[in-house]
Amino acid sequence: MLFTLGAALDLEIRLARAGDVEQLVLFWQDLVAQTPHLASRIRRNRVNRAAVANHLISLLDHEQVVVCSVEGHLAGYVSIVAHLTPLEEKWAAATISDLYVQPIYRGNGIGKALVEDAVSRIRARGLDGVTLQVDPQNAAALALYRRLGFECAAWSMALRFGPLRCERAGVQAL
Repeated sequence: MLFTLGAALDLEIRLARAGDVEQLVLFWQDLVAQTPHLASRIRRNRVNRAAVANHLISLLDHEQVVVCSVEGHLAGYVSIVAHLTPLEEKWAAATISDLYVQPIYRGNGIGKALVEDAVSRIRARGLDGVTLQVDPQNAAALALYRRLGFECAAWSMALRFGPLRCERAGVQAL
């Protein structure tokens, strides 16, 4: 079912709260499952839900997770990772690290509203830009980001190692 946002639905964009964390962990798992290069790694390794929850809580402490609720139910979220200056706890740069909207709510402008809110919060910190990464196969996300004024600024490339090599190196794979 596709919802049409407007006067009929109660839409709220707000900072995430501690009570949202359990639902945000479920959203994160769904987001990862829909991202091909991450999903294959998740299938090989179990997700530590407590670690994901702790990561989200650390972002909540710094007002870096924004949620959208529709008629009181969480519909999606966006998270911001701040890059601090080395000598002071001041934002030097920011990255939109996750954007997720539940499938039932997609196509209603929730993703757009979340990104716009995140960008507004980043601008309020005095930064002159924001970065993000997007799966080049995700046409809907690419179109959204382009409509919002994002442009390709660099190519991000990855060299992936098998899970055995990661484990030997002491790196915990997702």
